[in-house]
This record gives sequence, structure tokens and C-alpha cells, in this order.
Amino acid sequence: MRGGLVFILAGLMIISLSCFVVPSYGQFIESLENKEFAAFMLCDDDVEGYCDKGQTKQEEFIFGDDSSFAIGTFEDQLVLSGSYGERGMFFEAEFSVLEDVIKNYDFTINGLLIFNNIMVGLCDVEYTFMGLGEEETRCYFLGFSSDGGLFPTVQ
Repeated sequence: MRGGLVFILAGLMIISLSCFVVPSYGQFIESLENKEFAAFMLCDDDVEGYCDKGQTKQEEFIFGDDSSFAIGTFEDQLVLSGSYGERGMFFEAEFSVLEDVIKNYDFTINGLLIFNNIMVGLCDVEYTFMGLGEEETRCYFLGFSSDGGLFPTVQ
């Protein structure tokens, strides 16, 4: 828990410092539609085959144009479903995947979009093997997108 808090605080400090470098522009809130983010996740506990306690995992969050959501690691699996919703700068996403017909991962993600290309938030991961044993963890993430930039476009 302490590592996750430090991870989030470090991310927020970086974002705050960038506010002093960027001129005073109002933040434009764009949609997450068709955006991909490189996310750095820190897990509180081990989840079989996905993340280890205290280690940073790099992941890809993929937001589709039809409110679909996918996680890069599982993008090639046959049985998956995901969706996201936005409320201003806040977003939530859910993703479920059945891997190798016996492993099930469920993700619940809540985050905050900052400057349209930086996101921070929490991710809960549940793992079950053949519907038997269940493992859970909470992840903290900091994500960056190459789409757009910190500077708004002037028209």
C-alpha cells in the first residue's frame, strides 16, 4: 500500500511541476475515443501470471471508438469483453478475459485524465483458475499517451 501511495504521489508531483512549465491554458477535455495509453502499474499483491507484488508492470490501455476497452496483454485472446465510460476528466473501465479456456481475469479501472494525455488511477484485478481459487490485487497506475500533447492546439 505504501509503495502504491508513493507511486501515485510521484506521478502527481510530475504533473504539478509540468503545470508550472506550461503556460496558463484551460484544460480541454477530449474523449478517450481511439486513444492508447502506455500505463505503468504497481500491484499490491501477486496475481498468477499477470503481475507480482511490488514490481512495476508496463501495460497498454486501448480505448475504442465504440466505448470498447482492451488491455494490450490480452488483445489477441478470443474471449474478451471490455467497455469504458467517461464523466468529464474521470473515467471508468471494465475488462474481462478468458485466457487458455481456464484462466479468467476481471479488471475494474477508475482513473483521472489530465491534459488529455496523462492518466492516474486505481485498478482492481481478480483472477480465477477454472472457477476455483480466486486471487485479487489492487494496482495503481500512471499512464501516458502520445496522442495530442500538453499544449492545446490553437485554431
